[in-house]
Amino acid sequence: EINELIGAALILCYCSRGEYDEANKVADVLSKRNIFYGTSVPYAFILGSAKNGNIDQLSEYISLCSPGDQILLPALHNLCQVAPEHSDVILDLLPVQQSHMS
Repeated sequence: EINELIGAALILCYCSRGEYDEANKVADVLSKRNIFYGTSVPYAFILGSAKNGNIDQLSEYISLCSPGDQILLPALHNLCQVAPEHSDVILDLLPVQQSHMS
């Protein structure tokens, strides 16, 4: 049985492999089953696309849910492992909350 945690984990895995259609299918299943997933699913899309280094998808997902520093920092870490030349996509957004950076 799928739930929010399993769905988010699957989405992160699919996105990190560049399988965005599969990730979207998981999100669709959650929605069709009326499973509330809050921010865990959108954040999984962000972290997975950062891990994959897909800047277009990453930018799209960031613009859709406006994540905070707690997601952007791990996304930056993931992105820098595969595409450090694109780190500005996330660095330009930091800090969202100044208190987290001091």
